[in-house]
Amino acid sequence: MKSKTTRFILDKLQKSLMFSGSKLGSSLILKEVLRKILKKKKNPLNLIFSGVDQVKPFFLVKTQKKGKKKKVQIPVPLLTEESRLKISSNWIVNNSSKHSQNFVSERLIQELVDSSTNQGFSKKQQQDLNKLVIQNRSSL
Repeated sequence: MKSKTTRFILDKLQKSLMFSGSKLGSSLILKEVLRKILKKKKNPLNLIFSGVDQVKPFFLVKTQKKGKKKKVQIPVPLLTEESRLKISSNWIVNNSSKHSQNFVSERLIQELVDSSTNQGFSKKQQQDLNKLVIQNRSSL
């Protein structure tokens, strides 16, 4: 795990956590997440990196109009590692709200743990996207 990649992932998680432009609030939440993971005797950077790495998509599906009424979904490959990491960190933050814990930090930790073990809502979203890409691969 490179320190540059780790810093990039932490920055993207912080930007995804920003609610109404509050960078201070998102940095406090991220620090709390790191602190709580350390209390569980786990390496927080490895957990975050493996969680984000497990749910990276390789394709996105874009919709294009064909004619007046017909819409076609076209799979578009994600060529850069940065775009994959950005999308996976957004998925993790957005899907963490589906957990039942009370605090944002606890929900985020739960989603990171689930995604690092190939479970959770983010992994399901990645699998659904892969199914959609396979269904529409004739448009490639």
